[in-house]
Amino acid sequence: MKPVLVWILATATLIQFGPAEKVRAETLEYDILIDGTRSGSLFRTVTRNSDASTRVDTRASMVFRFLFLSFRYTFQGSETWREGRFLSAVGDCDDNGTRHHVSWNATPSGGTVSRDGKTMNLERAPWPTSACTPPPGEGTFPTLDPDTGLLRATSMSKSGQDAIVLNGKPVAATVWKTDLPGEARFWFSDDGQLLRQSWREQGRTIDIRIRRASDN
Repeated sequence: MKPVLVWILATATLIQFGPAEKVRAETLEYDILIDGTRSGSLFRTVTRNSDASTRVDTRASMVFRFLFLSFRYTFQGSETWREGRFLSAVGDCDDNGTRHHVSWNATPSGGTVSRDGKTMNLERAPWPTSACTPPPGEGTFPTLDPDTGLLRATSMSKSGQDAIVLNGKPVAATVWKTDLPGEARFWFSDDGQLLRQSWREQGRTIDIRIRRASDN
């Protein structure tokens, strides 16, 4: 449940300005690969509204099988941004039986993160590793994993250019390297769209690669 303050602010906005109207919505489809084998999918809907806010809804599922064992992962969440400001987020994750509920709500001086019922106040908004937008810049910034709620101080820097195939055509991408677990890297197009994400985990390479983008 959202904090009372957030509900009051949202209600006041509706009274003064009316509900935001959808201007444009886009669906992004990604493949999740483990060591090059397709093991799941991620779908993201980006809705741009008339009040200059952007809502990003994400759902992902993955299954990895090794010998007689199966590892399953699911995530469903949403984020709201306005003019580069991370306003709110909520996410539910099932990490092979371990469940997490995470939320973020911005305040004028920072914001609050709630993880599995425990709340923490932050003086500075984190960058969510869901990578709905590019990192805020080169340097060290607080980051939030929207599926597990883990917070870190993360070093991020640009690491050259690449090209990623989208809708059958190569798209120029800027590569960002980080010191997140598994040396996670992110590929963003010039307009800020996530094209690829890659990291190492338990000796395996996990890749999230965009396959298709379409307007709704």
